[in-house]
Amino acid sequence: MVSQSTASSSTVWGSVYSRSVIIGIYGVPGSGKSYLLGELKSAPKSPFTFYEGSEVIGDLVPGGLPAFKKLGEAMQTTWRGLAISRIQRECQEVRATGVVTGHYMFWDEGKEEGDRVITKADLEVYTHIIYLDIPASAIRDSREGDTKRERPIVSVEHLEKWKAIEKAELRSLCWENGIIFSLVSGPPRNFVDEVTALLLDFKNRDERSNLDLALEKVDRFATLMAASRGPQLDTILVVDADRTLAPQDTGALFWQAVAKSDRIWSEVGPDILKKLFGSKMGYSYTAFRQAALLYHEVAENGAFEALCDEASLGVTMHPEFVQFLRAVGTTPHVAVVVVTCGLSGVWERVLQREDIPRSVQVIGGGRTLDSGSLVVTPQIKAAIVDRLKGDGDDNRRVWAFGDSPLDIPMLLEADEAVVVVGEEHLRSKTMDATLSSAIKGQGLKARQLVLPKGSPPRLDTDILPLVNLTDDVIVNSLIRRHPQSRICHATERNSAKLLMTPTRNAKISGPSLRRAHHQVGRYLATEFLTEIIGVESYDIPHVQGGVTKGHRLLHEEKTVIAALMRGGESMAFGVSEAFPQATFLHARGLDDIDSSYVGRFETILLGNSGASSYD
Repeated sequence: MVSQSTASSSTVWGSVYSRSVIIGIYGVPGSGKSYLLGELKSAPKSPFTFYEGSEVIGDLVPGGLPAFKKLGEAMQTTWRGLAISRIQRECQEVRATGVVTGHYMFWDEGKEEGDRVITKADLEVYTHIIYLDIPASAIRDSREGDTKRERPIVSVEHLEKWKAIEKAELRSLCWENGIIFSLVSGPPRNFVDEVTALLLDFKNRDERSNLDLALEKVDRFATLMAASRGPQLDTILVVDADRTLAPQDTGALFWQAVAKSDRIWSEVGPDILKKLFGSKMGYSYTAFRQAALLYHEVAENGAFEALCDEASLGVTMHPEFVQFLRAVGTTPHVAVVVVTCGLSGVWERVLQREDIPRSVQVIGGGRTLDSGSLVVTPQIKAAIVDRLKGDGDDNRRVWAFGDSPLDIPMLLEADEAVVVVGEEHLRSKTMDATLSSAIKGQGLKARQLVLPKGSPPRLDTDILPLVNLTDDVIVNSLIRRHPQSRICHATERNSAKLLMTPTRNAKISGPSLRRAHHQVGRYLATEFLTEIIGVESYDIPHVQGGVTKGHRLLHEEKTVIAALMRGGESMAFGVSEAFPQATFLHARGLDDIDSSYVGRFETILLGNSGASSYD
């Protein structure tokens, strides 16, 4: 299918920007590659270095191109490899972006199969390839009217077949070798501006600049929320979209809309994203950049917006999330941002249709050349969460909601992580293993939200406790905001009078006095702290068999009980008995409780049997 030099590439690739940016211009002979190169060269102050691939070969081979054409296939492959390597070396030496015209295949009409001439070296050097998808009739006319070189006469039908094979095979080879592939359609004289825009984008955009753009968007969101919410803003929710807010995958819905459209013809099928992310690119930055180019390739402005409309109509949000976002979207101390690897335009339409408050912002992907276009990767999601957490001095907490392995980085970064678990047949098949690994190996502490109710949970609910959008874990933490200062006391309660009596009785001392303070601590913990802080439910084995619900202090495992020595120790032990999962700390005074505890724990409880001041 391909020449022996391309049958298997051993390229180990990460970011394409770890090597010089070298962009190939490909297309069937007669597509206008040389014309395009001439137009690009004539642009004033061009930031590119241009190469006609055949001219570089001619300069290298003794006797030039005539001698090269007489060589056998193996020697031609060798010289082609030397030519592209020379181009790469020259670009590296001067830190230039190279633009190279090249050939994928030569195919005389009447032959059963064409001769593929792209080499392994080409696939190791190119970072991007732009394919000129010119109408076959225009190619035929160009070939027949070419007075500079002699070209065999070929039919439109043969050119169509030739183009189809080149595009399909070249796209596949690019994806398997970490090369970004872009298709440009139309007559040669109409796509100079588009190719120029793509070249500039390929030259200037990399993972670093993409991260900077993402953080700019996050900073604008945070500034807007701070202005509208004021200093009371202390909680931010970062929510994934596809398979989290709704069971649907909007990427699949978009490409299904493309397949059904009578306005758009595309040679890629509705499963194109599955093929892309299933290639060696995986879920890398390069793969998401490629996805953005696919959206650019398939539709111009009007058609693209119509496709986003169509895709959004196929989304049915979980009713629980609709109700939840409507509530938190107007809660003064809470801000919400939806972060999606998919198209932001689709989700903006969905949220608007569901009457979600405008304060709920969307950060997501788009087409490559759209203004402010962003590529959202798992690492970008994590960076967004990290940015929103601030420097730790503003007491801000960030919650993250996600459903798939792509969300694990942001779940790990968040203060509170919620794994959204959908219906079994729609779930990520690899999430259980990835989630288990993150819990055991990276210290992920998360809860799971099962939607719709009744679906089986992931893993063990002891490892991944259940939560829902209406229980006290969410409501107490997000909706019901407690005042900054709140004094609760039981001075006039008869139960308190009984408990206080032995602590004031001069005849009681030693172990009996310590037990009295212990009882007071346990009473205050169960009576007041559970109301102030809240409780959460979890599964426990029932005495008659099966499983039932038990309750514990909200964020009990993220609570520290500090006994202020020495008078507070016995009382703190009573609190500790009520909340056995909490951490216990001996402290001589408040100075022993440093800032690290504030960052690591959700709640800090100070135990003391008496105080003259609480400043």
